[in-house]
Amino acid sequence: MKIVLLCTGYSLDADTPSLSDEMAEALVRKGHEVSVFVVNWSKRPLGKPVSIRNEKLSVYVADPFQLNFGPQLLRKIAKWTLSSMSVVGQLLKFRRNNKADVVVGFSPATAMLVPIVLMTAFSRARTFLVQWDFFPNHHAQIGLLSGTMMVRVLKWLETWLMRRFEVIGCMSPKNITYLLGNYNLSSRQKIVELPIWSSFPPSGHVGRGLARQEFGLPADTTVLVFGGQLSKGRGIEDILEAASQAALQALPCVFLIVGNGEQEGMVRDAIGGGAHNVMHMAGLTRKKYLSLLSACDIGIVSTVRGVDVPTFPSKTLDYINIGLPVLASVEEATDFGEFVKDSGIGLSVPAGDAGAFVRAIEQMISAGPAAPWNNAQAFARARERFQVDGVSDYLLESVGQH
Repeated sequence: MKIVLLCTGYSLDADTPSLSDEMAEALVRKGHEVSVFVVNWSKRPLGKPVSIRNEKLSVYVADPFQLNFGPQLLRKIAKWTLSSMSVVGQLLKFRRNNKADVVVGFSPATAMLVPIVLMTAFSRARTFLVQWDFFPNHHAQIGLLSGTMMVRVLKWLETWLMRRFEVIGCMSPKNITYLLGNYNLSSRQKIVELPIWSSFPPSGHVGRGLARQEFGLPADTTVLVFGGQLSKGRGIEDILEAASQAALQALPCVFLIVGNGEQEGMVRDAIGGGAHNVMHMAGLTRKKYLSLLSACDIGIVSTVRGVDVPTFPSKTLDYINIGLPVLASVEEATDFGEFVKDSGIGLSVPAGDAGAFVRAIEQMISAGPAAPWNNAQAFARARERFQVDGVSDYLLESVGQH
């Protein structure tokens, strides 16, 4: 079967695979021929289109449109509206060379407007949208977009593109409820729950003590780790507030924040201002990051307060891979916290409640080995649920192509 993926991220680096990398490789392992068209929205432009072919997998990556003058808002609008249009020529050639049986898109669909339209128009291919980001609603609520009229126009466009897909897969039941309640979809479309996924690569575990030495971590205190992009929507301010309260209570723990991004300065300012229980480390390769996690005690998942869009953070997958207990500080609209508690892999508190955050830390520190989140079977069941091979099977079954 010939499958086309349309996405804005593909790493091309075996040491730091993205979710789209893992899905493409899983489909290839099952004998399918997979072609990936990428408009590279990362902050590291390639400078020119890149085309790679490896047996049954081919990847074409083009940089997005960049406006190099004018205010930041104008540059952002130009990137969102013109990026996919700027690759029309490459895309037409891509379509001629890739007659798809299945086309898989990823949200936000607006970022891939032209590829989605061209690959779904006048085609008999079955179509599936992986619905992760509720654009533009979530972006507006966390301050990444402003202007009522702009948000309305972008939501109309996003909905119009969503309606081009026969099947839409959401990460959880509350995601499905939000989608149906906030986007005007067709009654003919099929909405399914499609778990987020991982290949769960080996961690290269070298032993807790040696790992702590390697990464310069204290040997005799509880280490809470947060890894990911340090940007809006990640709840970095809540983690720092919890660290401040934990310091006042003299809790024997440190907060390790791993990653880079626009809010990195906030973390550095906190450390420079005397937050002795906060550490920062630049982003690592996937292999190095998994090794680091094996030296930690609790994995933090943090989102923002005051939003009605339910999230299901992907960073949890690496914690599950290692068997690292999870402490989630998440918005009330999500069912992610219920998943964490019900699956037995950790605890959950409301985003923005630093007191509850610190009390949960105390509970996890004092619980001992009998705590449910120390049960290896709970993590094994979670890994089975999110294993990319099983998720890719279900994706194809959902469009009647298995």
